[in-house]
Amino acid sequence: MKMRSKTTLRKYGLTEAAFTALYESQNGCCAICGISEPELEEKYNASDDWAADRVLHIDHDHEQGFTSVRGLLCRDCNYDLEAFIRNAPVRHPGDRGRSLPRRDPRFKKYLKGQK
Repeated sequence: MKMRSKTTLRKYGLTEAAFTALYESQNGCCAICGISEPELEEKYNASDDWAADRVLHIDHDHEQGFTSVRGLLCRDCNYDLEAFIRNAPVRHPGDRGRSLPRRDPRFKKYLKGQK
């Protein structure tokens, strides 16, 4: 597990212990697709990829604010979830995130009871 900086944790209202508990509750994997941080490291190991692509993102409800943490997501699911919530057009391959149907049931399951 890659611990997030104290600044990042403070931004989301998390302590190191709370972040660790969240990470462990998800078995160190994305809450939607199940990819782990070691798999992200492998997937985005090119030197031109951002370091943030190789860790799980702290997902939060944008309407509620940073301290309304929902879980940890990989880069692709994080971007696609936001597009799903905003009912944004499906992206073309090559853009950040994957091209997923806007009504993907995995997002509904993830968001169930969140709002």
